[in-house]
Amino acid sequence: MQKFAITLGVDISNTEEIVNEAFLYIAMKNAKDIDPLTKGDEFGAGFS
Repeated sequence: MQKFAITLGVDISNTEEIVNEAFLYIAMKNAKDIDPLTKGDEFGAGFS
């Protein structure tokens, strides 16, 4: 993962957070009939 971070010019300290956000995005995108603003807490998004 560090190799990709360096190649893309991303700060290595942010890579874990970026990967977590990517997985969250994929989970929410693949969910059917879910409004992320009202059901975001089901995905751990922390919306209230």
